[in-house]
Amino acid sequence: MDIMSIIFAFWASMACNLVVFGMFAYACARIMRYEKATRGLDWQAIADITGDIGALKRSIQRLNNRLNGLEKTSSAPDALAELALLHQQQQNVTTLQQPNRASGG
Repeated sequence: MDIMSIIFAFWASMACNLVVFGMFAYACARIMRYEKATRGLDWQAIADITGDIGALKRSIQRLNNRLNGLEKTSSAPDALAELALLHQQQQNVTTLQQPNRASGG
């Protein structure tokens, strides 16, 4: 082995170790931030937050349903015009007269 390849391997492993140490420090900082943010929460607070989120979801769903209903009613004139055209076409249809047949036995 060449001495240059050993030196290169040493510095490459040092660089990898520094990257891993940085990732470890970042993970520790995130865990500390999470612990600090959730320190005051108890199970009752979490249940209240969950209930509030459920109520908010239902409210958003109701609003979306109302908005969808408004979009459907905005096309009502088109539906009325189509219904009038269908009624007019049905009036143009003539019925066929069936010949009277003798029935008996």
